Amino acid sequence: MKTRSEMLLHPVRMRILQHLTKNGSATTGSIAKIMPDVPRTTLYRHLNLLQKEGYLKIAKEIKVRGTYEREYKIDEAHMRGRTQKEKERQATFDLLLRMIGDFEEYYEKPESDAGRDMLFFTGNTLRLSDEEFTFFLQELFTLLAKYDALSGGEDQKPRSITMISAPVREEKEAAGQKR
Repeated sequence: MKTRSEMLLHPVRMRILQHLTKNGSATTGSIAKIMPDVPRTTLYRHLNLLQKEGYLKIAKEIKVRGTYEREYKIDEAHMRGRTQKEKERQATFDLLLRMIGDFEEYYEKPESDAGRDMLFFTGNTLRLSDEEFTFFLQELFTLLAKYDALSGGEDQKPRSITMISAPVREEKEAAGQKR
C-alpha cells in the first residue's frame, strides 16, 4: 500500500482526480481524451490503483461494441469511519485539487492574461497570539462581507479569494531536523 501522498500527488492520478472532482464522473474514454499524453495502459493502471485503494468506484459499466467501458466517480464512502483529522486532511486536499484544476483550466485558455485578470499569489507569515489572530480574522471577515455586499453591478466579475491558514515550520525546528 502506498502512502497517502504517494497515492494522491502522482501527476497522472492527480489529473484523474481533478477531472472527476470537476465533472462528478467520467468514462475511461473521456479521461483518456483529456490526457492524450498518457498511454491507455498507464491510465488503466492508475484507475485500477485508485479504485483498489478506495478513492474511486465504478458508477456504471456501459456496453460499447461487445466490451464494457467503466464510468468512474470518487468514492465518498472512503471518508466514512475516518477520524476527524483524516477528514480534514481530505477536505484540504480536495480544496487544493480543485484550485489546481481551476488554474490549469484558466491557463489552457489562449486568452488568459493574469495581469489583466488581476490574478496574484502571495504568502505571508504573521506572528500573532491566538487572540490577535482571532481579531485579525474577525476584521478580515468584516472586510470580505463589506465587499460582498457590493455584488451585483454590471461591470463586476466573480473573483475567487481563497485564504488558507497553514502550518509553518519554524526555523529552529528546521535547523534541528538537519542535525
